[in-house]
Amino acid sequence: MRTSYLTVLIAIGLGLSGCARNQPARRDDSAAHEAGRDAYKAGETIKKGAKEAAHEIHEAGKDFREGWSEARKDDPKRRKQ
Repeated sequence: MRTSYLTVLIAIGLGLSGCARNQPARRDDSAAHEAGRDAYKAGETIKKGAKEAAHEIHEAGKDFREGWSEARKDDPKRRKQ
């Protein structure tokens, strides 16, 4: 029983000592920070490209449907006599 209390006390002490380290508030020049910024910019670029591609596909679908409808109307087999 005493061993478990001692183990918990040591774990809490180590946890608190890890939080007490003096670290700068911001690390603007770290490699991880720059990588995060670059990843965000790349993600935004990809999102913009995906929206443009979706718009182009939508327009191509419209053109396809219009062509299909015209061909169906012009088909002599479908004309009623």
